[in-house]
Amino acid sequence: MTVLQALNARVSRRAYTDKPIPPELILRLEKNIETVNRIAGLSIRFLPDGSGAFARLSKTYGLLTGVRSLFCMAGQAEDPFLREKIGYYGEFLVLSATQMGLGTCWIGGSFDKEYPFYELAPSEKLVCVVAVGFSPEELTVREKLVRKALHRADKPMEALYDADEPPPEWFLDGVRAVAKAPSAVNRHPTRFLWKDGRVFVQNEGNFSYQSIDLGIAKAHFALGAGGRFEPGERSEFVKEENPLAAWPFDR
Repeated sequence: MTVLQALNARVSRRAYTDKPIPPELILRLEKNIETVNRIAGLSIRFLPDGSGAFARLSKTYGLLTGVRSLFCMAGQAEDPFLREKIGYYGEFLVLSATQMGLGTCWIGGSFDKEYPFYELAPSEKLVCVVAVGFSPEELTVREKLVRKALHRADKPMEALYDADEPPPEWFLDGVRAVAKAPSAVNRHPTRFLWKDGRVFVQNEGNFSYQSIDLGIAKAHFALGAGGRFEPGERSEFVKEENPLAAWPFDR
């Protein structure tokens, strides 16, 4: 499965089987984590068993079942772009897991935040977690009900960008990729701007996960359009000749 195939195939999975992730896939996941930690100055970890954080129904609201393995999304608490970097590089990890046939789900609040996943360094902060593991081949009835309850109607593609003139096809390819990105309750608050032949990005609204959403949306646009973003809102997109210039892992 190519990166772009993974981008189009990925859906958030909230049900997981008891099939363990084989050691060879764990090694690949951990190698990819080491790569993004080095590039972005993050301290993401793979946790084979974080199921205790989901043991109490009062914490998970019954929305997640069978969660075991996790990406623990952490970094330096003083990093002004921490949450955006978590979204940007974390989504690359999510897509790499999709390539391996694994299900994933970004989890911002539906877990026990007091659960001792591991000992953080004094300078580190755990931002959120991502469930990762094998899911049933088809969405379960519960997953379908949860998706229907939690997801707003999909925004039309035209609502995801503004342009002062008809933009090039590669820009629209980037926007199409953004439409496939996960977003808290399907808000998709990030808009991409085509102005004077240049691409900028901005967030709309103000809610707790919008910086993570910004990073995720940037990752999808970068892969769809072929280029790179610097961190920060209103940052400019740089088009590259290499269509997968942003992808940090082996192809």
